[in-house]
Amino acid sequence: LQFKGLIDETVLIPFGFLLLIFSETQLLEFHSATNDVQRSLVPASSKA
Repeated sequence: LQFKGLIDETVLIPFGFLLLIFSETQLLEFHSATNDVQRSLVPASSKA
């Protein structure tokens, strides 16, 4: 049981770290994508 807990920690910590980095980059890409959409929408709404 102790050994299994040790294995879980050594596996989950780097995995969680990678997941955190992945989600951070995904959020940044999503944020820049929404910014591009907003930029393309603003001129259209100001013309109308």
